[in-house]
Amino acid sequence: MHVWYTPYQRDILKLMEALQISACHLVGLSVGASAALEIAIAAPEKVLPLFLISLPPLKEPMESIEGGQEIANYVKQTGQDANNVDHTMMGDALIGGLQFAYNNHNLETAFVKASCVIGLTAAERNWTSENVEVMHTVTVKYYLNQPQCTSYESLSAFARIRCPITLVYGSEDIMYPLSFAEDLLSLLRTANVNTSLHILEGVPHFVNITHQNETHMLLYNFILANSSAADIPPAPNSVRSPFEVELGLCDDTADDSDSDTSVDLCIIYTQD
Repeated sequence: MHVWYTPYQRDILKLMEALQISACHLVGLSVGASAALEIAIAAPEKVLPLFLISLPPLKEPMESIEGGQEIANYVKQTGQDANNVDHTMMGDALIGGLQFAYNNHNLETAFVKASCVIGLTAAERNWTSENVEVMHTVTVKYYLNQPQCTSYESLSAFARIRCPITLVYGSEDIMYPLSFAEDLLSLLRTANVNTSLHILEGVPHFVNITHQNETHMLLYNFILANSSAADIPPAPNSVRSPFEVELGLCDDTADDSDSDTSVDLCIIYTQD
C-alpha cells in the first residue's frame, strides 16, 4: 500500500469532480484497493465506507517483485516486433500472471480462457521492443519505488480515515499471504478505523472471479449495511456485462454464466 498521492488517486478524484460527486463508496480490487485506501487517507471527506478486496500490504513482498521481474524477463526475451513475436515466450509470461491471480486453479472457466486470448493479443500488440520498459515500470519498478513506510508513519496516515472499511481476502492468495491482511487489520484498528476482515477459505488473489457468488453477497450486505433504503436504486431484472461482446468473440464464452470481469479496478458507488 502506498500512502502518498499517486496517478490512481488523481484520476479517481478528477472523475468524481467531473461527475460532481461529493462523496462516494469505493470498491477496489488489488491495486484498485490500494487506490481506494489512498483516497480515504488523502481526501477523507470524499470517501464513504470502503470495500477492499485483496488489498496489498504496506511493503510489496520481495517474492512478488521477483515474480513480476520473471514475467517481465519473458516479455523482454520475446525480442518482438510487429512481424516477429515469440508466442511461446509471451505465453510463458501469461502463465506467470495466471499463477499470481489464480494459483493455477480455476483456469478452465470461460472468463479466464477469454481473458487469456484477449490479454495475449493485447500484450503482443502493446509490449513491443520500444514499449517493453513501460511494461517493466508498471509491473516491477512501480513496486520497487514505493516508499518504505514504518508502522508509525502508517498509523499516522490511517488516523486520517473517517469511514468504516471492509477487507476481503482469499486464504490461498500466493501474492499476499493472510498474515499481511491480519497485519493491516491490526494497524487500521490501532488507528481507530472501524475495520472488519472476511476470509474466503481456499480462494486465490482474484476472489471475485473464482468465488463471485460469495464475494457479491459480501458486497451486497456491505451496501445494505451502509446505505438507507432510499439510496439504493431498484435492482434490474438482468445484468449484461459491458465486455460481453468482446468476450463472446472468444471460443466457448458466449453461453457461459461465469463470464465475469476482473482487472485492478475501483468502483464508485454514490450516496449523494
